[in-house]
Amino acid sequence: MFFNAFPGITEAVYYKGLFVVIRYCLDYTICLLPIPLFYLLALCLIYLGFRSIKKAWEKRNIGTRIQKIKNSALTTGAVLGGIIFLFLFLWGFNYARLSIESQLEISPRPLDSLEVKNEVDYYTKLAAQARKEIEGLDTIAITKAFLPKAMEKKVRKDLEKALNELGFPTHGRVRGRMLFPEGILMTFGVAGVYIPFIGEGHVDAGLHPITHPYTMAHEMAHGYGFTDEGTCNFLAFLACSQSEDPVIRYSGYLSHTRDVLVAYRRVISDQYPEFRATLDKGVIADMNAINIANARFGRDWIPMYSINNLYLKSQGISEGILSYSRVVLLVKAFREKNQKPGIGK
Repeated sequence: MFFNAFPGITEAVYYKGLFVVIRYCLDYTICLLPIPLFYLLALCLIYLGFRSIKKAWEKRNIGTRIQKIKNSALTTGAVLGGIIFLFLFLWGFNYARLSIESQLEISPRPLDSLEVKNEVDYYTKLAAQARKEIEGLDTIAITKAFLPKAMEKKVRKDLEKALNELGFPTHGRVRGRMLFPEGILMTFGVAGVYIPFIGEGHVDAGLHPITHPYTMAHEMAHGYGFTDEGTCNFLAFLACSQSEDPVIRYSGYLSHTRDVLVAYRRVISDQYPEFRATLDKGVIADMNAINIANARFGRDWIPMYSINNLYLKSQGISEGILSYSRVVLLVKAFREKNQKPGIGK
């Protein structure tokens, strides 16, 4: 409540103070391990769960029913309290920071149908142009073989460069890990996730390869202290679109093109199929391949979409899941203010 009331203090004391210490402590200790800490965290949770069940079973006949209920309630409360405290302390207070709009002095606004159409025309052409800069690529969909070596290192470098140009610090060394088996996150309707308890971003290996750089940049942006999903998409686009690597650059343009196409379909749905057919054949092939990859894991078997929506709203993001689409407005406002055509190279 205090940090929400005084976002300027949050920015100075937590984000530029305590959070910097936390980042260094995580990035240069446990995050140096060669395997994703996600697996170790999962094993620890399984172990602690079984141990709790075992203890509860052993004490099933100890004390009165009232005492058992009281002990269970106290234990549950202590565990939940510890989780909430660690979440806020390690990362969650960043939700109370100043908005990126106020810090960059931009004013995103709703777009009318003509403006959306112009954004679509603009970025579909840039995506096609970026694709042509990749050597050895024809009109078939991009495969994993085209991804750059040391992709995590390159994406981190691109993101840190973009953040520094915007005036944001990049302390530490945020990791972006690939998670296997494929579908471990996508089965729950999630492409990637940042886990504050271990300080690492994660990307589901089941995603189509061309979306890996952009998704990794998005999750790393969370690690550098940004919470809003639209903001992280915005930072991921800036990072990828300015990359020296043509595949990473194309990943940024293609991902943003898909975002503006979603906006286009919402406001001019009757013209969408006809327009999509006019796109570059290679871009269409990649978008089709992305849709196929996303559909491989079927329907979500738990309502993760709704859970994520409620979670975002509980953290003060009133748009909930719709905050992801805010990237279209942020990119347009930033481009116009800074007079950066395309925002890429």
